[in-house]
Amino acid sequence: MFLSLDLFLMYLFRFFLCSCCCVSCVRELRVLPPTSLVERERAGPSGIAALGALVREGFTDVRCFERRGEVGGTWVYDDVPKDCDVRRDDPTADHSWNAIYPTLVTNVPAEIMPFTYAPFPDLPPGSTINPLWRHYTIVMSYLQRLAAPFLHLISLNTSVESARKVGDEWEVRVRRGEEEWTETFDAVVVCSGHYSVPYMPDIKGLKEYEAKWKGRVSHTKEFRVPEAFRDKNVLVIGGNISAFDLCKAILPVAKRPVHVSTRSRHPMFPDALSSAESVIVPHGVVSAFHPEDGSIEFADGQVLRDVDHVIIATGYKWSFPFLGQGATNKDLRIRNTYWHTFDRDDPTLTYVGTAANSISFRVFEYQAVAIARVFSGLGRLPSVSEMKAWEDARVEAVGDGSLFHIVGWRGAKAFAGAMRGIAGLEDGKGGEKVLPRWREEWERCLEEGIKVRNAAHTLSISGRCSRVDLDDHLLSVTIPFDGHRALHVPDYHSLTLPETRSHSSDPQRLHGDCDVIFTAGQRRYLESNSRRLG
Repeated sequence: MFLSLDLFLMYLFRFFLCSCCCVSCVRELRVLPPTSLVERERAGPSGIAALGALVREGFTDVRCFERRGEVGGTWVYDDVPKDCDVRRDDPTADHSWNAIYPTLVTNVPAEIMPFTYAPFPDLPPGSTINPLWRHYTIVMSYLQRLAAPFLHLISLNTSVESARKVGDEWEVRVRRGEEEWTETFDAVVVCSGHYSVPYMPDIKGLKEYEAKWKGRVSHTKEFRVPEAFRDKNVLVIGGNISAFDLCKAILPVAKRPVHVSTRSRHPMFPDALSSAESVIVPHGVVSAFHPEDGSIEFADGQVLRDVDHVIIATGYKWSFPFLGQGATNKDLRIRNTYWHTFDRDDPTLTYVGTAANSISFRVFEYQAVAIARVFSGLGRLPSVSEMKAWEDARVEAVGDGSLFHIVGWRGAKAFAGAMRGIAGLEDGKGGEKVLPRWREEWERCLEEGIKVRNAAHTLSISGRCSRVDLDDHLLSVTIPFDGHRALHVPDYHSLTLPETRSHSSDPQRLHGDCDVIFTAGQRRYLESNSRRLG
């Protein structure tokens, strides 16, 4: 059986290397540093975070089971397999290929996205990528560089088929090619990520629509190049970052307007959707697909006809088939977790990479350090009743579904504080050297990045710019000005929308076709470097 697990990493402590006193400590999660650890399938950012934290905590003999022939996790590019069916609910189906497309760049500023102990490399001289972001190839190389000291611990082309608790041990069945074997361990860290098995919404008539109009429906995981949508009438279903990024990518080639169905709007989804009807038409929730005539109906009664392609941009499921039934709640959240990291009933089962929609890779690092220090005996978890109370309060606050693991950037500080508390780290006692306190400037940096993207994206789809970083590979933005001139902005770090004017220092308004606010320094540059067109 082949399981496609996107960033699954398991650190498993060999039972037989611990003395009897350490065995009882394992039950109490007070594990002395053993000499052997194991890691599994896809050493991506969360896996590398866990590997580094455990090795630094004194766990010296670590093995990593990596499904692929290289490390990098979901940041490794894959072609879409022929005859793939991303919509299959069968957990044994091959979902192993990644969702990376050639022009993908990060959506978290490069200053705060990497681990605290290893910044991203600078862009090479002459690069045309906006310095606020990084192309996926840079991220992949970064992860591979961090994994290099641990390559002797990684077993490539090896997958984990199952992991189950038998008594006080975890029995883990692994496979490499035709060879299969079982090993036993004391604890498990799951780092399989969240970008493997697509989530397909349960919309009336969708399955019948797909069956009749073959090839008309796809998931964002299948997207690679915009050319596939040239001159097509497209509906995008979804209101998250991937939905807008895909809209932005296909706008130059698809029929206009592109239609977008959203249930709610993500903070990074631009406000211009409601005022860009000539380019994008926003709709509410899709209520039904009508396979008989190919039309699509919305909850407000509107009907869209002559659709050439539907792109589902509704994200991914939490899928852990190797843990058996009951690990997740309808694949929308992981059951019985404390701060998205420790299994409440059996804290020898832990997770990294489950604090979603936050400042990655940084939050992965905080999870990993907390786990490593609990396993080493330096950290401590509260009682089972306290952990259950946290989960119950979380469900009460955000529901028992897909929002459960959404930490977000506004919740990152509380999350990081909880991880440092579990890890037993105190400022003034060396805690900062192990894991720094969460810094408010990181959140401000992310907020700035969101506003910058919103500004550029809004200008792009609203038609108020001749050109706005359509592929995130340009440093420049060209804005119509006074009907005769264009202002060439080489770097839109300080570009903000009128609604966020108070966030700019000494803002000045430039009058003309484009209602944008710049800082005084940006305005001086624009005025001194503006040029006439034609």
